[in-house]
Amino acid sequence: MADKARDMVKEAVQLQTLDHQLVVKVPVTAEGQSAIQQLKTRNITTLGTAVYSPMQALLAALAGASYVAPYVNRIDAQGGSGIKCVQELQQLLTLHAPHCQILAASFKTPRQVLDCLLAGCTSITLPIDVAEQLIRSPAVDAAITQFNQDWHQAFGA
Repeated sequence: MADKARDMVKEAVQLQTLDHQLVVKVPVTAEGQSAIQQLKTRNITTLGTAVYSPMQALLAALAGASYVAPYVNRIDAQGGSGIKCVQELQQLLTLHAPHCQILAASFKTPRQVLDCLLAGCTSITLPIDVAEQLIRSPAVDAAITQFNQDWHQAFGA
């Protein structure tokens, strides 16, 4: 919640007392970069969040973040390409910071999810409505209804 590196570190250390496996989200700002570096020396795992460009995420990875979270739909909403950002970021991490993984975030459509996974993302975070869209489909519902009707016609109840 803090906006100064020293306070971010203090909060992260407090959070680690709750669970040593906790991953601490740190915004990728100048202060956040400093906090990520300091937390790395304390062996506290971080996720660089609020990522809007591949270079911003790469800098977080180079500072020591274990994960970075590009905001796919928010990038799209600002006129960029969230998927292209993820693709470029995946290439950068593979080349320069293979220890860091993408945790793609901010999705509005199942297609965005698919494109991120195809770009090499190994982790995503989804809102409930998008997760439900991945499972539900009117075509599937219609196929099940048709199957049940065909079964009942052929074999009865």
